[in-house]
Amino acid sequence: MNKIVILIALAFVYSCVDSSSKNENTKHAKTIILNVDKKAEVLNIEIPDIDSITDLNNLKEIYQGAIKNIKNSLDNIESKTIHVTMNNIPNTPVTIWYNKDNPVKIDYGVADDSGEITDVFTYYYDNNKVWLIDAIFAKYIFKNDKLIYWVNENWKEVDNVSLKDFKNSEKISISHSKELISLFE
Repeated sequence: MNKIVILIALAFVYSCVDSSSKNENTKHAKTIILNVDKKAEVLNIEIPDIDSITDLNNLKEIYQGAIKNIKNSLDNIESKTIHVTMNNIPNTPVTIWYNKDNPVKIDYGVADDSGEITDVFTYYYDNNKVWLIDAIFAKYIFKNDKLIYWVNENWKEVDNVSLKDFKNSEKISISHSKELISLFE
């Protein structure tokens, strides 16, 4: 687990993705029916359509809108928090928000060098697949379990990542995402 956190935290320094094949900047709306205390409520959550983004300068605005919409909906969906040992840190909080057993968001505490939980990594899901990981110094954008963009904390594409490092980060991130989901099964 320490290797995963180290690779994810250090890996943001390296990135290269060809965005030339992308076309217009649009979002698509995804209607999610949320089950709250046996009462169904319909919320309209817009998940960014990564294929439509041509200008990475718009990435931050597009994704932050979706994140804000999800955060505003969290009080209306089910959640569960557990405490587990992660990266040799006991009592690490992990919280999942879900819709009918499908994860929408997972937060887990990240410890500093002293072992104290000081920050959070956040994973966002659509149909049980991660579409965004918001780490401390990096954000990873996925489509169908494939890493598409690797950006820094300011939503700027990180340069000079080898294809090997990019693919390795993809593999580790997807594995960790699935591991987090399995904690709640």
